[in-house]
Amino acid sequence: MPTEEGSRKQAANRRREEILQAAVRLFCERGYEGTTIREIANELGVAEGLLYHYFTSKSELVAECWRRHQWHGRLSTIVRSAGQRPVEDVIHNLLREHLRVIYEHGSAFRMHAAEMLRDGALAELSQRFDDDARTVIAAYISQNQARGRIRSDLDPHVITGALMGMVVTFFVVHGRKEAPEWERLSDHMAANASMLIVHGITPVAAPSESA
Repeated sequence: MPTEEGSRKQAANRRREEILQAAVRLFCERGYEGTTIREIANELGVAEGLLYHYFTSKSELVAECWRRHQWHGRLSTIVRSAGQRPVEDVIHNLLREHLRVIYEHGSAFRMHAAEMLRDGALAELSQRFDDDARTVIAAYISQNQARGRIRSDLDPHVITGALMGMVVTFFVVHGRKEAPEWERLSDHMAANASMLIVHGITPVAAPSESA
């Protein structure tokens, strides 16, 4: 049976999750600046002071919302388990996972994208999370450049930016599609984009025929 302390901890975790979900809903509806801690508390039907028991400020709350919707953890797992797998397969998996996460948390992503244009602190926070992801991918690319599996004359950070930029642009255009259509389009995009990154757009030369 769960202990009293364990039950209290579970209840606290549930309440924290409820606060985060309510915050995301209101941030998406009204924007970060347009939402107050009191309004989040009213949405939950609790006292405003209760929220400060879990989060010291609205900025801490939005930071946790943003952290929850990042793909850094899954990204690190893909890179750590890459081993000697073909680079194209690894990049394909990175693209697919990033597309999946951004679609699943589409409302939060749109809210953050809009708010970053108005709020310098939120833009800085988002940049830190992006930098973490970029560092992981760029390190993977650099390692494979050293092994001769990726061209060494290319900047790994430029390659990383191209990968992440593809995903964001694709989501902006197609992110409101219904799930089945999104899955079909995003799978197609990930497969073709990984080939594009690895092989470029120049045609593969046909093997010369022996005389």
